Amino acid sequence: FDPSLDHCSDMSSNKGTKPLSGHRVHPCDFFKGWWKRQLEWRVFGGKNGSFEPFKSSNTVVMVEEFESVEQKRGVRFLQWHFGRKLARSAMHFGYVLRFVSPSDKEKNPDTMIDWQYSGRTCHGIYHAATSVAVLNFFLPTSIVTITYRALDWRTVAVAIVEVEEGRTPTVQTGTMVRIEPKLLGPAAVAATTKFTTSSATTAATSARANAEEEE
Repeated sequence: FDPSLDHCSDMSSNKGTKPLSGHRVHPCDFFKGWWKRQLEWRVFGGKNGSFEPFKSSNTVVMVEEFESVEQKRGVRFLQWHFGRKLARSAMHFGYVLRFVSPSDKEKNPDTMIDWQYSGRTCHGIYHAATSVAVLNFFLPTSIVTITYRALDWRTVAVAIVEVEEGRTPTVQTGTMVRIEPKLLGPAAVAATTKFTTSSATTAATSARANAEEEE
């Protein structure tokens, strides 16, 4: 993990943050950008049901929106990348999330989410009243549930439960902090690739997100 990222965010102060209004801020507008994610891992039900410490991890997360003709129908796409350094060339493709807004936001302000992962269609939801997004990965040999709770404009609480056949089941908790644009160097702000719905869907179907592994 790149130690130079230590200066990119300051968790000791809330100066400059602004509260979220879950009913008015679209999740795509919130999650777009660069993030620094820090997690503490514990065994999910070890000996005698304990949750003993397992390891810790630090990850750079890059989230980008790409253009789609479906956006006029209330559908938006975010592509997630994961890596260890604050450089676009060091990021690895994770997945593409499709956000489908309800036709009547007054009666149902929640946003449905779906994506392709390892050949399976996965589903999630953004719950507007609580500013919480939940992603569920149901795969042949594993189950992963990721919960993001927006605390303010630059801070997200993260909880991940991951159970996979043949591996240690874990609970991962921590925070994801927005990296301010002014702190991004040339390696991070290199020209963004233009994505289309078809190219992103193809990538999401064919690529497995190994970058989520912290080992």
